Amino acid sequence: VRGGGHNYPGYAVCEGGLVVDLTRMRAVTVDPTAKRARCGGGTTWADLDAATQEHGLAVTGGVISHTGVGGLSVGGGFGWLTGKAGLSCDNLVSAQVVTADGRHVTASATSHPDLYWALRGGGGNFGIVTSFTFRLHPVRNVICGPTAWPASATAEVLRWFGDFLPAQDHDLYGFFATMTVPPVDMFPEAFHMHKACAVVW
Repeated sequence: VRGGGHNYPGYAVCEGGLVVDLTRMRAVTVDPTAKRARCGGGTTWADLDAATQEHGLAVTGGVISHTGVGGLSVGGGFGWLTGKAGLSCDNLVSAQVVTADGRHVTASATSHPDLYWALRGGGGNFGIVTSFTFRLHPVRNVICGPTAWPASATAEVLRWFGDFLPAQDHDLYGFFATMTVPPVDMFPEAFHMHKACAVVW
């Protein structure tokens, strides 16, 4: 199943098999009073964020805008708002799902609760989600950016942040990534990047 198609291992496509491409299913509707958003299975976080920010609302989503809502959400889904609002899957209210036997069901806390439980972080093996409904949160400003260190400083940096981050308010969120950044002659070793985000609610 291909939602946004942003997937490093290439799980969004396959060789010698069938790809169910949902990328045209990108409609988003927002109910600002109920603080809910419903989006199609091919929606990207850019689509969802654009629709919700018009109402000063948001849900935890990907840190890269062209990531698909579907793949990130059924896999858990961390983003800039995780510290305050939890994972994407924590905010999933319901999902419309086509099961392997061809049924079209609504998975929620009160309808097919086992499927609902599995979809919230269990991965994309339980059916094809054609739409997601999320709980939204008021957000005013998000201020974020990366800081980078040489890989040789990894232990020291992680020890420092291990003390620093838990002592902060939940408005501050951060995560680490290890990568090699070109050109190689300028950055001869991999480095660790910490991305931090402060949210004004």
